[in-house]
Amino acid sequence: MLAKSETRGRDARRDKSGVRFHEPDPAFSVIVYGERTMCLGVPMRIVEIDGFKARCEARGIERQASLFLLQHENVQVGDMVMIHVGNAIQKMSEEEALSAWEIYDEMLALEDEANRSA
Repeated sequence: MLAKSETRGRDARRDKSGVRFHEPDPAFSVIVYGERTMCLGVPMRIVEIDGFKARCEARGIERQASLFLLQHENVQVGDMVMIHVGNAIQKMSEEEALSAWEIYDEMLALEDEANRSA
């Protein structure tokens, strides 16, 4: 059973499409399942690159991320990357990003359903 989403002492926020992001960084969230926790990365599109820093966007939310962990990759503006705790940790295809968002949307819908019935 899904429990609540948590951040380190901060409340979750939803963007205009209903997707839950956590302040100050939407690329970090913790889902709590009973005694288990899971940190999630968020697929985001790179919109600007300045050295090892990138401005990334997902569903209307923009954040700065470090590209330092992907210095071995050919990362370009327009690429999709997985952002976790402010770091791009993986370059990904458009299909992989869409699949991840579908799973996250399903998880959030299940969480909302569980909270309504509680």
